[in-house]
Amino acid sequence: MTQEEPCFTGADGVSDARRVVAYLVRPESDEYIAIMDVLEGSVTDLRAAEVTAALLAAGLRLDTRVVEARLNALKDLGAVSVRSNNSHARRYVEILARNWRYTASPAGRHVQRFYRQVLAGTATVREIPIVSLNRIVTHLESLAAALGVREPVAGGLDSACADAVGAVFTSHDDLDAALVGAEDALMALADRFDLDEERTGDLKGLLVDYATRIAAELDSGSARAAAALTTLVPWFGPLAQASIDASQARDLIAAGALTASRGGRVEDWEGLRAWFDVRTGRAARFSLRLVRTLPSMHANLRRLHSSAGSASSRTRALSLARAVLTPEVGVGVLAKVPRQVQMNVLSRMFACVLARGGACDDRGVEIPDSSFRRRLLIESLTVLAADAQVQAAWLDSHGVMTDEIALDFDHAFRMAEALVEEGQLSGKVTTDLQEIDAILSAMGDGENADRWARDALSTDEGWGRARRLARRVLGAELGGWQQPLPEITVIR
Repeated sequence: MTQEEPCFTGADGVSDARRVVAYLVRPESDEYIAIMDVLEGSVTDLRAAEVTAALLAAGLRLDTRVVEARLNALKDLGAVSVRSNNSHARRYVEILARNWRYTASPAGRHVQRFYRQVLAGTATVREIPIVSLNRIVTHLESLAAALGVREPVAGGLDSACADAVGAVFTSHDDLDAALVGAEDALMALADRFDLDEERTGDLKGLLVDYATRIAAELDSGSARAAAALTTLVPWFGPLAQASIDASQARDLIAAGALTASRGGRVEDWEGLRAWFDVRTGRAARFSLRLVRTLPSMHANLRRLHSSAGSASSRTRALSLARAVLTPEVGVGVLAKVPRQVQMNVLSRMFACVLARGGACDDRGVEIPDSSFRRRLLIESLTVLAADAQVQAAWLDSHGVMTDEIALDFDHAFRMAEALVEEGQLSGKVTTDLQEIDAILSAMGDGENADRWARDALSTDEGWGRARRLARRVLGAELGGWQQPLPEITVIR
């Protein structure tokens, strides 16, 4: 081992705090990390000889001259700070000579803790603290309700407001830290196949349901927090000042010796508002990335079990449908969906999002005119009413499975009640529609796989009954059942 260390100052043109992390990637990084552990764990500044002794006690034997060279390199990087130590000087020459004591710098401590907590060992998958999100929403909405009806004034905010500010930012720190890499960690768990079949299936089913619930909670919670923060924008300054006034270090903060804790600057509030932005915020981006992992989770689950509960399947389709509607990532999300569920997602997108604002969640969406939704139902009935040979040709031309006929009707059928209320569909046909739904649902039993083969379209009585009913509905609505079959686009 050499005593010489390269000078890192200005290395690669970097002159700011980014230099500090360089010791983690040096060839001698194990030695640097061990030295930083010693300094970070010490309550006093240490001489090079004392660091050497502490390393030896931890099982690492290094020459004192090597330790001193490593310490000087860390000093050049900004990971270590030094001060002269003349307490052991016995001669004048010792006062003149370099005689330093070392301690980890603030930046060095942050880097070392980041290494130990995040990079070293196996990262643990933390539960995403939805309770922290709920706490943030509750306090923000309370502040918005209390302050939104008043004109902003400097001062005059009571201690309850300061306590709410502290709770908001403390909870936000907890939530933000838990989101880092959580979607990738959940995806890694979904890729596990090292358990027996039953336990693996249970794990993956739980993961899919958990990820879906978290995505929905983050989405709705972020929207409520964003709305409250929009109301509070004029109050950002007074709220920040109230946080400082309630601090025990307010005099030091006022003197510039300390920086206020989070919530004590207007920039903190603006950052919080950006974090909760419903389109570009951290929570929204995490929710979308989490939704994008659901198709892969779903595909892994299908490799173990051919069917899943209808409720969880519907929930996954709803989440996927809402992600597909996002302009920035919609095509990418749908492209990741396994082929066998692509049409399910597309038709669910129309049924839950276009049919009625409350079908996906309680926030509502912009609803297209009812004539468009009526056309979707008519088109699904047109395919269902067609002759078996025509249906088979239509399926082949679009490269989809037989059950897509039933899926399209299933999701279009969910719009029927709204269409009747809006006068776009006769209430007399609802009985026939309900019977079609009952027939196709009965055919969906896991023991009826043969009823979904192409040949069954012409031989199965269930398909025949559904076909006759569909023709009757079209006749009542349009005067005839023979209509052009719709063209669809399937994203591969």
